Amino acid sequence: MPRRISAPLLALALAVANTSAGIAREWRDSECSRDRGDDYEICTDGESIAVFWDDGSYINGYCEDLGYDFDYKGMSKAEAVSFAKEVCR
Repeated sequence: MPRRISAPLLALALAVANTSAGIAREWRDSECSRDRGDDYEICTDGESIAVFWDDGSYINGYCEDLGYDFDYKGMSKAEAVSFAKEVCR
């Protein structure tokens, strides 16, 4: 019986680790900027993009392939990808 329980727990732990990996990126101050009056901060290193809103929402992913390995919170995926496309121009 313990083996049946441990396999699902291991799968859950791996799933949580994989979903949090995208937001675990450490951004340097030099990679982030905020325009006066904006309620968000944009971070980019030339390949990755992240936007962090003051209300806790965020988008985080790669400009080259926004449909793959793209994290977001506080909006729909379509809204997140649309905003990221504007920022990635």
